[in-house]
Amino acid sequence: MNRLAIAACSLALSLGTLRAEGTETLGPVTGIKIAEGSGIVGAGIGLVNGPGTINIDVPTEATVKQVILYWEGQHTLETNGDGVATVNGKSVTGTRIGGATYFFNHTDGQHWVSTWRADITELGLVKPGSNALLVTDLFDNGMHRMDGAGVFVIYDDGTKANIQVKDGNDLAHVRFLAPLDKCIPMTFDVVEATEAKTVDLVIFVGGVSGWNRPNQMYIGNDVETTKVKYDDPFSMALGAEFDVLNIPVSVPAGATKITVEIVSDYSTTYPERLPASLAWVLAATSEDLASAEECPHGPRWWKRNLDAWKLTGLSPDTTVAEAFKAEGCEFPSRMYPRLAGLTLQQVLCKRTCHWRHRAVLFLLREAVAALLNARHPNVAYPVSARDVVCMTDRVLASGYCYYIVSLGWKFAWLNRWCREWSCN
Repeated sequence: MNRLAIAACSLALSLGTLRAEGTETLGPVTGIKIAEGSGIVGAGIGLVNGPGTINIDVPTEATVKQVILYWEGQHTLETNGDGVATVNGKSVTGTRIGGATYFFNHTDGQHWVSTWRADITELGLVKPGSNALLVTDLFDNGMHRMDGAGVFVIYDDGTKANIQVKDGNDLAHVRFLAPLDKCIPMTFDVVEATEAKTVDLVIFVGGVSGWNRPNQMYIGNDVETTKVKYDDPFSMALGAEFDVLNIPVSVPAGATKITVEIVSDYSTTYPERLPASLAWVLAATSEDLASAEECPHGPRWWKRNLDAWKLTGLSPDTTVAEAFKAEGCEFPSRMYPRLAGLTLQQVLCKRTCHWRHRAVLFLLREAVAALLNARHPNVAYPVSARDVVCMTDRVLASGYCYYIVSLGWKFAWLNRWCREWSCN
């Protein structure tokens, strides 16, 4: 997008009406299911000067789980643009996931920008080891230019990872009017740990037309107040005009979120240089769960760390009757109608003075913590989620206080076996 300097006179910009979900922001992937895996890797190629080859390496001992192709470019009208590519001789039809967005006007007419995506896993073009993907036929149907294409791979080496992917078409140039002056920062959840760890980050960005066009990236977290700044991370390393970053991000102990922001702004070193325009296409993280916290937690910890529930498939608003239901097991709602309708968060906060109710609530609070531990992919818990549910349901249905208290103490020990009791 090296003609943006003369576009400053055309800043009466309006977003088009035929826009995909990821327009002027990235968001969770819709339309396709993101595969589970152990890690991620990205690669790309600039296509402004014509067809190009994407070279991508996948760990040789891994299995390829998913391969997603992205391409981004500028076209003449809101309604056109080339959504059909050819990869190693095979035709690929993409879905427009961001745009069309009117970005600027030039002597050759309006410039609208869109991003397309296609899951090409089934084509078998990417395997463990080195791969080369020749991308062609992306220059029809009113294209001014195709900035570039990137391939995003999820692989499995037998370990567990928390993989999060956000994509779309978020444009920015510092001299344009909002919302086209900046990209929206992206936040990713991480599992809180007692020690620092590393999370892998993959970024796809189009539009940077030269090494002398300033741009910045900031990465922060919810523990440290200072963000890590990267100057000119996007510099046409893959050819004009597309960049792919594969970055290990350091995450401090106690952090539960990391935030990534890319910026079109002037350089303090070379203030005379015109900042780059940016087209943010993809941001993805992969967190190795084997390196995160593995100890189970008690009710107090789960009550204070609601963000950690996300990986369990349960929410604080899930009711007791919904959570404690499994094949062949059902919560005894007739015996405990008030408890059945409580949310899991309410159970963790509830208190009672009646001795019999106190025994039931003691078991249920520990059972909620046990269920969250058992369902969390990163907690080493010796009892399955189904067994937690069924044991709790059957003991409560028996009505015997001795059994209720005994199971409560069993869960209490399992929820704290590798921790100090006072911490839970």
